[in-house]
Amino acid sequence: MIIRRYKPDDLSQILKLFHDTVVNINKKDYSEEQIKVWSSLAEDKVRFGERLEECITFVADYKGKVIGVGSFEKNGNIDMLYSHKDYQRKGVASLLLLNIQLEAVEQKIPKLFASVSITAKPFFEKMEFKTVRKQSVERKNVKFTNYLMEKNI
Repeated sequence: MIIRRYKPDDLSQILKLFHDTVVNINKKDYSEEQIKVWSSLAEDKVRFGERLEECITFVADYKGKVIGVGSFEKNGNIDMLYSHKDYQRKGVASLLLLNIQLEAVEQKIPKLFASVSITAKPFFEKMEFKTVRKQSVERKNVKFTNYLMEKNI
């Protein structure tokens, strides 16, 4: 596995990875309606691609297959961090987050923060992020619980 910068050619694989991971991994912590709304974000290919381009985005590449994606904004907000549903607990997200942290240090960004799902919260805690607060966010008239978490780097 290598961690490299995002290329526009990666978009189709990332859209599938995002959708499949939300549908298969996050279903244990969110309702069917919430999963449907969340996974539908991958349907807007143009906007999703723009988000990846606007952020500093890394992909985990295993023999030409994208098995993870992580992106963050210049203000330190981690926009997304997803591991392929078939590569959970194999160090993919950890390596992506390490690369995000190293890039943030290089860019003199003192703190990373993220709105973290119920599912991802234990991972971020293990990576030494602290919970700032529990949040309720709304997408397409559906409420979601997540957590604002942060880490000084």
